Amino acid sequence: MMSELPTSISDSIIEATLEIRFKSDLPQEAIFGIIYKEVKDLFDSQVEKLPISNIPSDILKNDPNFKYKPLYKLTSKDYSAQVGYDVISLHVSNEYKGWNSFSGKIFDFYEKILSTKVISGVDSLTIRYLNFFNLNIFDKIILSVNLGENPYESDNLVIRTEKVEEEFTKVLQIANNVNFHKNESTLKGSLIDISCVLKNPTNFAENWKQNVEKAHEIEKTLFFELLKPDFLKTLNPKYDE
Repeated sequence: MMSELPTSISDSIIEATLEIRFKSDLPQEAIFGIIYKEVKDLFDSQVEKLPISNIPSDILKNDPNFKYKPLYKLTSKDYSAQVGYDVISLHVSNEYKGWNSFSGKIFDFYEKILSTKVISGVDSLTIRYLNFFNLNIFDKIILSVNLGENPYESDNLVIRTEKVEEEFTKVLQIANNVNFHKNESTLKGSLIDISCVLKNPTNFAENWKQNVEKAHEIEKTLFFELLKPDFLKTLNPKYDE
């Protein structure tokens, strides 16, 4: 029996991220050092200080514009992580190798962080996928924009929607005039950007893996529901038997 959704398609994913925004009872200056000590073996590079880290700490702490901004970056061959006073994110930085690979890295990475007890509470958990297509994606999806009874067509069309499903918020953004830089080339096409956000989750330490899996399933379902069946067939979908 085949699953309703494909397990994979031709590579269109250019970015996948799992972000946690958190509270901590520890001094902010101590947070990165504690996290780094626990996760450094997962990454190949030296610590990269992001430009925002040069801003005086008093401003970073008190200016709301800098809340949830990462200060440090760690990289490996296939993944990167960014860490701030109140945010931690894990990114696919190379070819996306499927959910089993990405989720395994997520669980390993965040289990190590949770073991440090740095996180005392969670403001939000977000999973985000960006898919790029070198065509006008509005011709290939079932979502359309009308002006009166007529389709509203534009060479530079951007839409954004939010919709709540259970306790999650689905954020969908679609644009048909974006530039994507790859292998020293610039490609022009369309972007489907889907985030699935869980705000203020309860019993986070006990339920976080289930919440990650649920967020991914909601994101994946929305993505495939958007695609016209004939277009999906061109992406070489594979299904579990």
